[in-house]
Amino acid sequence: MATQPGSKGGYLVHVENMGFIDILRNRSVALSMGARNLSGLVGNVSFARQTGKATVSWQGGDGTSTTATDQALGQLSMTPKTAIAITDVSEQLLRQSTPSAEQFVMADLAADIAIDGVDNVVINGTGGAQPIGIKNTTGITSGQDASSATYAKVLAFISTAGAANAIRRSPGGSTPNSDRKRPELFPSSVTVTMAVSANST
Repeated sequence: MATQPGSKGGYLVHVENMGFIDILRNRSVALSMGARNLSGLVGNVSFARQTGKATVSWQGGDGTSTTATDQALGQLSMTPKTAIAITDVSEQLLRQSTPSAEQFVMADLAADIAIDGVDNVVINGTGGAQPIGIKNTTGITSGQDASSATYAKVLAFISTAGAANAIRRSPGGSTPNSDRKRPELFPSSVTVTMAVSANST
C-alpha cells in the first residue's frame, strides 16, 4: 500500500487546512491623502463654503471714503450613493468550511467596497450612479503623466496647488506603487494625480 492512488491507501492520508493566504490588493490612499470621513449620515447634506473674499484698500487720508466689499458664498451639496458587492454562499459551505467561509466572504466584500469602490471613486468617480471624483469635479485642476513623471513635473503639480492657496499641509501625491510621499521620494515613472480646488460659485 502507498499514499497514491486512493484505493491503495491514499484515502487514509489526512489533509489539514493550515490557514488562508489573502489576495494582493491595491493600497487605500484617499484617507491618507486627507479625505474626510463623514459617518452617521442619513439624508442629503450640504456645506456652505466661501468662494470670494473682501478687498483690502488703503485710505488716502482722514475723511477719505473707501468702498465696502462683501464676501461671496457658495454651497456644496451631497446625496447618498450606494456601492454593492454580492457573493452567493450555500448553507452547506457556511456549515462545513474551515476557515469560516462567512468571515472570509464578509472580510473580502468589505475590502472590495472600501478599496475598489470608495477609494477608487474618490479620485476617478464619474458621477451619475457613483460619486464624482477629484479628477472629474468642475473647478478642480488635475495633472497626470502616465509614462514619464519627472521631478520637475511633480513640482509643477505642487506649484499649481500653491498658486491656488490649496496647500494646507505637506503636499503629497498618489502613485500606483507607493503610499502618500513627499515629492522628492516619487519614483521616476508613475501616474501622479494632484488635485487643486479652485474658487467657483
